[in-house]
Amino acid sequence: MTLLDLRVFNESGNAKFSELVASKHPDTPSRAKRLSLDDSLTTAFISSNDLLLPTTKLELGQMLWPHIRPDTLHEDKAADPSFWNWLAARLMSETLETSKSSVGDQKRWVYTAGSRNAYRHLMSSAYLIYSSHSDDPFAAMAILCSPLGVFGEVTEQILASRSIAGSVGTELATSLYYDPETKKNKAGSGGKDAGSPRRLAAFLNQIKLTVDYKSMTVSELLDLLPEEFERFR
Repeated sequence: MTLLDLRVFNESGNAKFSELVASKHPDTPSRAKRLSLDDSLTTAFISSNDLLLPTTKLELGQMLWPHIRPDTLHEDKAADPSFWNWLAARLMSETLETSKSSVGDQKRWVYTAGSRNAYRHLMSSAYLIYSSHSDDPFAAMAILCSPLGVFGEVTEQILASRSIAGSVGTELATSLYYDPETKKNKAGSGGKDAGSPRRLAAFLNQIKLTVDYKSMTVSELLDLLPEEFERFR
C-alpha cells in the first residue's frame, strides 16, 4: 500500500485538524484522513509510487529520508509543523489500527514546537531519531523497532533528553534493550525498576556533569554501568 504523495496542510487544514483531535470525536481517525486528502486544505510537494505506507518508526524514517533529509529540495519540511500535522492526519487511521490503540494525547498528533513537547509527536519523533542516526539506523533500533502508534517507555525516556537521543545514548539503549533475534525490545524493558530505561536516562544525565559520555563508545559505557543493568547487559 502506498501514500502516492507527501503534502502539507495550509492554515485552514492545520486549524481543522487541531480542532478535530481536540474534539475527541469517535470518528476522528477517518475524519483526519479525509482532511489529509482534501485538495482545498493541502498542497502536495512529492508525488511517487514508492512511498510505501509505514507501520514502524524505522519504515517511516526510511520512507521520508530520501525526500526531506538535509541538502534536499524539501529539507525544510523536517521542521515544518504543517507537514507533520498532515502526515499524522494521513496515517492516524492505519497507525491506530496496527497498534490497536486510541487517539489519546493531542500532542501525539498535533505538532507542538519546543523541546519539551515536540519529541512527543509520533511522526516527527520517529524521523528525528532516524535522522540523528542516519549513518547506522540499526544502532537506534530500541526506538525504531516499535510500531508508529506505540510510544513506550524506551522511547519516552530516551527522546525526552535531546543529549541522549542524538548521541551514543541511543546506541547504548539499543545494546541493552533491543533483541536482534526477535527484532523487538526485551521483556522488562518497559518497566521502571532497576535497569529500566528510566534508570538509564537518570544515570546518563547524572554522569554528564563530570563525564563526557557522548565521546565514549558503547562498550566503554557498558563497563561503566552500575550492576542494576546486568540483567539487560
